[in-house]
Amino acid sequence: MRLVRMAEFGGPEVLRVEQAPDPVSGAGRVLVEVVWAAITFVETQVRAGNAPWPVRVPLVPGGGVAGVVTAVGEGVGGELLGLAVAVSTGGSGGYAERVVVDAAEAVVVPDGVGLDEAAALIADGRTAVLNPAAAGSVVGGPLGRAAYGVLRSGGLMVGYGRASGEWAAVDPDDAARRGIELVRPERPTPERIGAAFREALRHAAEGTLAPVVGQWFPLERAADAHAAVEARRTVGKTLLRVG
Repeated sequence: MRLVRMAEFGGPEVLRVEQAPDPVSGAGRVLVEVVWAAITFVETQVRAGNAPWPVRVPLVPGGGVAGVVTAVGEGVGGELLGLAVAVSTGGSGGYAERVVVDAAEAVVVPDGVGLDEAAALIADGRTAVLNPAAAGSVVGGPLGRAAYGVLRSGGLMVGYGRASGEWAAVDPDDAARRGIELVRPERPTPERIGAAFREALRHAAEGTLAPVVGQWFPLERAADAHAAVEARRTVGKTLLRVG
């Protein structure tokens, strides 16, 4: 099968298409023929060597895919065979024609939702929240530090990502003096992530959540896709067309 592998950290050019043996579904796992692989901004940071957690190379990037179950391992019922599913790969391995994932985490795509839409919702669907009573903006890095400087005493600053490429450093002692509360979301469990994804798919099937796939690239142009995402030239979700 074809896959995209990075043997070193660096620019988009380190993403190279290679041939590899097909994976085999083991006990409790299923083999998915990938149609779409989702791309996230954090994957560009991982590729560049700027991940906020330890990463080892070589690595096949890709944290989420949508496709069709073509084989099941020991202990998995045959009812999943032939079904369209979307699933998190656990952080890597998604830029490939076939992936093996835990059967319990494979979410059947409901009628009325396209595989591309399902792939777009894997990471981003659970962050789609409507709160008309809230006010605020998403900022980070130098802008985040500047925003903290003008935050009114008694305000709230939430840290939940690093899309700017760096953390917004804040002095906790200064925040305490000004009565500013610094919080970060509770680390989600796999169960909560799965439940949120299923809810996003349900909303998509009902027509109350419409993912926007702004652009897609064939698997062999994964480097171009990363370059576009990293340069902020994309709108909506960016996908790799694999199958």
